[in-house]
Amino acid sequence: MAKKVRPGSKLRLRYKLSLADGEVLDETGEDGSDITLGQGEFAEALEAILVGMAEGERKTVEIAAADGVFGHWDPENIQLLDLAVIGSEVPLEAGQVVEFDTPEGPVAALIHELDDDTVTVDFNHPLCQHDLLFNVEIVEIEP
Repeated sequence: MAKKVRPGSKLRLRYKLSLADGEVLDETGEDGSDITLGQGEFAEALEAILVGMAEGERKTVEIAAADGVFGHWDPENIQLLDLAVIGSEVPLEAGQVVEFDTPEGPVAALIHELDDDTVTVDFNHPLCQHDLLFNVEIVEIEP
């Protein structure tokens, strides 16, 4: 009987995550990647797709933005911050992604606008408004 992915499984997988238009966002390549489900190494929504897959199985999943896999866009997640709060030693510019440390861990945000004293930052997940395609193959499941 083929081994199946379960919560907590250690496995090697190959995957490609792309926008619906084909633009590749992330991929492992031929060597694949080793992960342990539930350890925060992989997006929870993508881990859920893996559960139940068998060793050697391939799957292609369309992920609609409307499904909220990476959250739904929320205007309250766009915030105006004092530039001093960011305290970046690197010059900031619109379109740049910056990381903030929070009690729950690091959070990435997109800079929308800057002026002399403030910065408008979007804390929505960068993929929340995009339809995605997830191609995955389970190469090996550790016993």
